[in-house]
Amino acid sequence: MALVLGKKNTRKIKIIAEQYGDFDTVLARHSFDVEFKIMPNSEWLEAINSEAMLTDLAKENMIGVDGVKTEAGEMVPFSDELKAALFDETWLVKFINEAFATAQGGAKQSDLYKKEKRKN
Repeated sequence: MALVLGKKNTRKIKIIAEQYGDFDTVLARHSFDVEFKIMPNSEWLEAINSEAMLTDLAKENMIGVDGVKTEAGEMVPFSDELKAALFDETWLVKFINEAFATAQGGAKQSDLYKKEKRKN
């Protein structure tokens, strides 16, 4: 099959984030989908070789989130406020950054979680 260069410039990644408490006790396991813009390779290489922070790049290129609910169980639509709230959760930023890097690098999502399992 011949390679056809398409116009797809976004990628959705499922984030599975475990929130830890004292002595590595898992308090909760959260799952939601995030959609990122895929940066052109030249911009991605320039960004990772500069002073740019991965968190800033992830925040700038996040264009959608599905699966976040309020405490009452209502779905929260994507907005700048939701994005800010996600990045305000210090423990969650690591998972978002890893998902963003996976989206940019073209790695398989399953590889992201295999790596997490190997660490444990």
